Amino acid sequence: MDQVKHGTDTLFILLGAIMVLAMHSGFAFLELGTVRKKNQVNALVKILADFAVSTLAYFFVGYAIAYGVGFFGDATSLAQKNGYELVKFFFLLTFAAAIPAIVSGGIAERARFGPQVAATALVVGLVYPVLRVRSGAAASAFRAGSRDLPATSSTTSPAASWCTRWAAGSAWPQCCCSARAATGTARTA
Repeated sequence: MDQVKHGTDTLFILLGAIMVLAMHSGFAFLELGTVRKKNQVNALVKILADFAVSTLAYFFVGYAIAYGVGFFGDATSLAQKNGYELVKFFFLLTFAAAIPAIVSGGIAERARFGPQVAATALVVGLVYPVLRVRSGAAASAFRAGSRDLPATSSTTSPAASWCTRWAAGSAWPQCCCSARAATGTARTA
């Protein structure tokens, strides 16, 4: 009976993670609608690279900071309870990776690829996990073995909005549109 309970818990969290992962395609299509046709492929590559960098940063640094759990142990301990720990990591990763996806849409066509990928690693590897730790009771209950996952959106949405505001403010002076507007050569259509 315990095996069935762990299996259904794992399946439930996995289905939730898949739904949050599907949101990333929505972020991608939303960003594609805001960029010019010539930059649509670049925007998709940027979103995929953001998710890949987010995965690496959260795997190696972020998850350990936020929850005090690393993956450099036994495979048998990770596979316990039908792989619940791995599925939980995937669920939390999808929320952490939503931050750079939201920021990417906010600064579409205004930032260079290299600095944005570096900012993704910094935000997902350090800023978001520290905010998760500071969010208090939800993170400590989660670490203590509570069955309820913390409300990750209560950390993800503010972090994404703060990072987008900062990124848009710092990228705007570099925007070709503002430079053209200053010289009187801005496009009107």
